[in-house]
Amino acid sequence: MKRRPDIEVPPKKLVGEITIQESSKNTQHLL
Repeated sequence: MKRRPDIEVPPKKLVGEITIQESSKNTQHLL
C-alpha cells in the first residue's frame, strides 16, 4: 500500500468535503 500524502496533509477543500461526508454519514446513522 502506498502512502497518500493528500490524506496525511489534505487541502482545505478536501477537508471541507470530508467533513460534509462524515456529517452526512452521522446524520444517516442517527436516523
